[in-house]
Amino acid sequence: MIAVLPLAFWAIFSASPQIIHELMAQTGARQVSHGYTEQLFDGVLSFEEVLSSRYSDHARGESCQHAFVRLGADAPSRPPRAALRRNRDLRFGGVWRLTPVAFADTAAFAPVERCVAYVGPTLSAEIGRVLREPGAHYYRDLTDGTLHIYAPAARLAGRVRIAPEGRP
Repeated sequence: MIAVLPLAFWAIFSASPQIIHELMAQTGARQVSHGYTEQLFDGVLSFEEVLSSRYSDHARGESCQHAFVRLGADAPSRPPRAALRRNRDLRFGGVWRLTPVAFADTAAFAPVERCVAYVGPTLSAEIGRVLREPGAHYYRDLTDGTLHIYAPAARLAGRVRIAPEGRP
């Protein structure tokens, strides 16, 4: 019986290489925490589609809190002003800087790199490209490390941060 199990697994995996490739590539990784993105951008920014979002108040260990959206074709060329909200988790924007990210500020990439499993490799690569090329805006909150991005040409906006254990 034990000799049959490896043979059965081999048959399943050899018959479906495309399924294995998709599982390993995770190009379609996408999470949506319903309501979080809408609250974050309410009155600040309109968007067409939620690309990925995650907000959990029950996280064990570090939590990758993020919200990324696809902007409309008519998105303003300048980033929105930050809405001063009591809840820092619902703030978008700040003192915007132009991309590419300065060499001295390479720590801005850390939340994106550490959240690939949640944001997805395809979207993470797009975010990295936006940060390395001119034409977009970014803001890195030095208080909690949140990275905010506004890229009208790429039609991309969002924020990401690593929340410490016990904190969403």
